[in-house]
Amino acid sequence: MAVRCGRERNGSQRQELDRSMFPTQLHSYLLWRSTVTPDAQSLASRRYTATVSLLPAAMVGVFVFGWWASWIVFLSIISAFTTDLLTHRFIYKDSPGTRDGTWMFTGLLLGLLMPPSVPWIFPVAGASLAVFLGKHFFSVDGMPLLQPAAIGLLILQLLGVGSLVFRDSNPMAPTAGGQPAWPVLARGLEPSTDAQSAPNAVGKLWLDFLGGDVRKSVTRVEYREAVFDGKKPLYKGAEEAEAVHGPRPLDIIKSAPANAPKVNAASALATVSNKIEHSDWLDMMLGYVPATIGASSGLALFFGVLLLLFTGAVSPLLPLFAFMTLFAGLHFLSWIYGRAADPVLMAGNIPIHLLSGSTILGIFYLAADPTTAPRSTMGKIYAGVALGVIELFLRIFTPLPEGIFLSIILVQSLSFVIDQWLAPPDDDTSGGLTSGVYEPTSNPLSASSLSRL
Repeated sequence: MAVRCGRERNGSQRQELDRSMFPTQLHSYLLWRSTVTPDAQSLASRRYTATVSLLPAAMVGVFVFGWWASWIVFLSIISAFTTDLLTHRFIYKDSPGTRDGTWMFTGLLLGLLMPPSVPWIFPVAGASLAVFLGKHFFSVDGMPLLQPAAIGLLILQLLGVGSLVFRDSNPMAPTAGGQPAWPVLARGLEPSTDAQSAPNAVGKLWLDFLGGDVRKSVTRVEYREAVFDGKKPLYKGAEEAEAVHGPRPLDIIKSAPANAPKVNAASALATVSNKIEHSDWLDMMLGYVPATIGASSGLALFFGVLLLLFTGAVSPLLPLFAFMTLFAGLHFLSWIYGRAADPVLMAGNIPIHLLSGSTILGIFYLAADPTTAPRSTMGKIYAGVALGVIELFLRIFTPLPEGIFLSIILVQSLSFVIDQWLAPPDDDTSGGLTSGVYEPTSNPLSASSLSRL
């Protein structure tokens, strides 16, 4: 009797063990995504294309923000590579190696999404955790649950909020005196002289391409006043200032949608001499506006987006419907609220919302990533509309000037629901999809899977 009870107990334990080796439904979904076209291997070449498409924005960012910005981007890339290499070699040995290009694309994209004055520890921590969690931990056979750079950006935002405990400002949302303080190098603010010849000007521009410390910044008004008075603008009263800071265009239209702050001596001077108070769609395209490292010039990003679309690296459906939803929603809300005494949105501000570099980077490079976007045509349309609606709500009805990374993470979390129930792929390419619903497989869990959760 005791022997039989022992055998029954052992048998039940073995059944529980065998059952634990079957994949969860979410694991099966990601396993299916890694086997149908485009599979994880074919998507690797698209990451290299996406990386190349970011180079124009990176070059403009280095010119606008100087050597510290290039150092931030370099640290982000090298941290992503080191983490990918060590994780593949010592922890998850059956996971894809560094040749799939995830580390390169993630490191560069994450670096371009950081403020130019962020401390060096942020790109190191953000890129390392983005690759470890996004590519290896939350993935199945090279197919991630969430876009790695989006995970890294979320971690950086949490680190920035946490740093408020130890310092006065959030490095991911720089402020000075309680106001947004996004710096750019102070090129072009000095008065020109006839004594400087064209060859000397070109030589100075070449030497200054990586010059200037964007962290040593003062307000644009203070810089101009000091220069035109024949004095050196000083940072913290000691060192010579090399940059000017102020709010981003998105911050301006969030705090003052009608662009009509109370007039006093200081604000009147700012209106005359501070160019960023009058940013329009042309400023957003040509660049040299306060922003993240890769988001200063919409034109540079536009060239990269053209490469993405013409090479087929991403589908245009999700970005197109995200922008259309934002455009229609912004116009509708501006029609409702634009005539109020204290409007929350003006029709003239809509181009700034749409042409913001963070918006373009987020929608085309994070949300449209084929490894995390829904597979079917209707699924991409649903995801684009959902992204536009969520982002519209965050920008207009919350204190955030933009919440693109939150919107993207929420929409990517819905890809499983969209692919399984709302818009499943066609049966001829569905793999494990049966009658529009994915059936979990009985394949055992591998080391590089969600079984680690």
